Amino acid sequence: MSSDLVFVARWIGPDALALEREAVIEGEAWTQGVWLDWPRLRDVLGGAARGVLPGADVSPAPTGARGDAMLLASLPIRLAAPGVDEGVSLGMTPVRWSLLLTWAAVLTAVVAVGVVLRQAVTLSERRGRFVSAVTHELRTPLTTFQLYSQMLADGMVGDESVRAGYLATLKSESARLAGIVENVLEYARLSRRSGPRETSAISPGELLARLRPVLSRRAEQGDMDLVVHDGLDPGETRRVRGDLDAIERILVNLVDNACKYAGAGAGASAGGGDHEGDPRVHLVLSVEAGDRLGLMVADHGPGIGPEDRERVFGEFRRGERGSRADRGGLGLGLALSRGLAREMGGDLRVVDRRGLGAVVLRTLPLVAGGASGLGTGLGSGLGTGEAGHGR
Repeated sequence: MSSDLVFVARWIGPDALALEREAVIEGEAWTQGVWLDWPRLRDVLGGAARGVLPGADVSPAPTGARGDAMLLASLPIRLAAPGVDEGVSLGMTPVRWSLLLTWAAVLTAVVAVGVVLRQAVTLSERRGRFVSAVTHELRTPLTTFQLYSQMLADGMVGDESVRAGYLATLKSESARLAGIVENVLEYARLSRRSGPRETSAISPGELLARLRPVLSRRAEQGDMDLVVHDGLDPGETRRVRGDLDAIERILVNLVDNACKYAGAGAGASAGGGDHEGDPRVHLVLSVEAGDRLGLMVADHGPGIGPEDRERVFGEFRRGERGSRADRGGLGLGLALSRGLAREMGGDLRVVDRRGLGAVVLRTLPLVAGGASGLGTGLGSGLGTGEAGHGR
């Protein structure tokens, strides 16, 4: 016996559907077939189609018909769907709603997992930078403490002048450690604080009188000279509002940066070397945008490139230009200072001044009374031009 294994469907009469194939049995040709119950088949197929496409039905199609997208694959039966035939939207069926909601849930889950993973990676990177920065920064003073204190305690230093030098070093390193710890704690408080910071109003003159001695001492510790440029109108009646301790911490951080990056051995300045070795740190008071007090700290150090002026305000970041490993610092000062400034309604940013290697402007809102009638009041030859600062 030999035969074609494939059955071919064809209509025999208007409502009779059969599956046929040719077979050879003992040398004689036979036609084998299966008679299908078309009314029953139409009800089954039509019901299944209407579950997906409301109003759909099935009907006989000519045997051997081709090229009609609505034909079934194996049977000469045509799907009649009014919405498809007329090019009209089929609407949302329960099945489609289920599929849509399922896909929406899957996409939402994928996005949520991606966000969580990104935050986890970011947190891990921040922790790694923190551990690396703190470990590196604390190692040197702690080693100095251990060595010098052991030598002093064991009586190994007999010369009084040497003892005095050791004690001065221990005092300096203890102040450095205290500053590091206080910066870290203040930054932690900054990230956890939910309510507004307590502020008070003070006149610019009173603020300058409070800041000048503290900043001058810090500049002297770095073998630098603080030069104050008061560009405010003597008749100014407005007051600056902010947290005085926070303002002081911001400016001490900026002067500390100037001492590290513009002090002796810092190299050529951004202005092309005209101020190489210039020990001055400038504190400039001015009015910015008519209603904000500008406190600008400028030095003659190497500065940084414009591409790094936002990057250095990140956590544990320092400027690349003129960077030296022995300068120390967590790279947290500018991030902390900008955060404190913005908490008080001000800002901290790098600005341009010609001939200076480093310029950072910190602004605070001026409140209450009186027209200013003020210019920028930079004075002392501080013009505009290329500069950069951030460590």
